[in-house]
Amino acid sequence: MISADSCRTSHAPCQKERGPVATMRTSPRELTLEQQHLLLEACPPDLGRLVRAALLTACRLGELARLRVRDYSPYQQTIHLEPGKTGQARELGLTEDGDQFFCDLSLGRNGEELLFLKRSGRPMPSRDGNGVPCGWLQFDVKRQRNKVGKQIGIGDLHFHDLRTTWVSNAVARGLSIQCISSQLGHSQGRRP
Repeated sequence: MISADSCRTSHAPCQKERGPVATMRTSPRELTLEQQHLLLEACPPDLGRLVRAALLTACRLGELARLRVRDYSPYQQTIHLEPGKTGQARELGLTEDGDQFFCDLSLGRNGEELLFLKRSGRPMPSRDGNGVPCGWLQFDVKRQRNKVGKQIGIGDLHFHDLRTTWVSNAVARGLSIQCISSQLGHSQGRRP
C-alpha cells in the first residue's frame, strides 16, 4: 500500500511545493460480517439493494446495472448475465437467500424493466457507448458508497470490495475453487 508519507513532493526550484499525494488502495479488501451489516443498514434503499445483490452474487456493478426482471429465473434459481467484461454470457446460481431477494425484487414487475433503478425510477443511458440503458453509473455509486463508507467507519469503499467479500464468504461456506471461478466468470484455472 502506498502511504502519504512515502509519496514524493516536488523540490525543484521555481516550482510550488506540493503536499503528499492521497493514498491509493491497490487491492480490494473483504468486509467482515459486521461491516456488511453496517453497510446494508447505512445505505439508502436504492443503493442498499444494489449492494445486497453484489454480496449475494459477486456481480460487477455493470452486470447488476444492466439486469432486467426477465434475467431472473425463479424456476432454476439463477440470474442470466448478458456478455459484459468477459465477453461471455453466463448463468449464476443463487443461494436460498439470493433467490428470495431476487424473487421479492421481481414480484409484479414487467420483464423488460431494469431490476436496479435509482430512487427516481428512471434508467440512465450508459456511458460505454453500447446503448444499453442502465439504472446506475459508476459516478453515482462512487459518490454514495464513499459517503456510506465514511459514515460506518470503513473509509474508502470500492464496489469490487463486495465481490471480494463474496469470494471470502463462499470459501467459508466450502465452495470449490472451480465453482467460485465459474460464478465470477473467470476462465478455468484462474484463481478467484
